[in-house]
Amino acid sequence: MRATDLRIGNYVRYLNKLEKVRQIRSNKILLKSIGIPQIVYVDYIEPIELTEEILLKCGFDKATIPTAIKDIFIVYYKKDSFVVYLMNDFFEIELITKDGEQFNLFRTFKKELHILQNIYQLLENQELTINL
Repeated sequence: MRATDLRIGNYVRYLNKLEKVRQIRSNKILLKSIGIPQIVYVDYIEPIELTEEILLKCGFDKATIPTAIKDIFIVYYKKDSFVVYLMNDFFEIELITKDGEQFNLFRTFKKELHILQNIYQLLENQELTINL
């Protein structure tokens, strides 16, 4: 992970705990920890894998779409106009307009929370936070 991949407000894993980035200084990150804030090198933090549990903690609702094959459903996660499809190694995003039109971004993203947070901030103009 590089410091340029992160922005203030992203969540990362440090010492096996979820931490929030408060400041970024070249290769050092100031984390919001319980107690005293800590400055750590980027080499010591890890991305958080994007999972169903994380999406639900971020306020997404789980939903399904039936397919033509009996008892097979497509699972997705929705928050407002933002839809996430989790795949084995990546995720995809779809946006739904106020008129109900769907727009797939036609791109696959690495399954990491900070990537979703950055895209969500860019497209929805608000932070995507986790209810810990």
